[in-house]
Amino acid sequence: MGAQQLTPQQRAQALLAGRHAAGEQAGAARLAAARAQHEKLGGQSHLQPMGGTGVSTVWMPVGPAQVASIAYGNVTGRVTGIAVDPADATGNTVYVATTGGGVWKSINAAGPAASVTFAPLTDELPVFNSGAAVASLSIGAVTVQPGGTGVVLAGTGDANDALD
Repeated sequence: MGAQQLTPQQRAQALLAGRHAAGEQAGAARLAAARAQHEKLGGQSHLQPMGGTGVSTVWMPVGPAQVASIAYGNVTGRVTGIAVDPADATGNTVYVATTGGGVWKSINAAGPAASVTFAPLTDELPVFNSGAAVASLSIGAVTVQPGGTGVVLAGTGDANDALD
């Protein structure tokens, strides 16, 4: 028994239809519907920035706090990753990966911006006091293991890190 020959148009339609469960819309169709809805909105955003309603709103840092450097004065590290703890339904527990600054944790990240605080998690690791090879505080990614285990995985290294 030979395979049915499809025209290029039929192959494209079959590909765009995608695999999906009975009664559900295929991913491509959902994407097309989302694009159509976005067009109806005319690109308007219904989100308002925290603490204000326009581009004139004053920027306010919420952490991690600045560190005094000899060459550059007060500086903060570049954030390379953010992970919200899936076990915290409030969204308050957030981990931030930084280049050169390690991993930081907030337990009130969903609160008012002025009261959000972060604490360093990697500054006092035993590896930094052992006299062994220098460990890296340059973190390129961070994630929290699901299931409420409390395990935070941090990937060292940052492809965009520089010595300046």
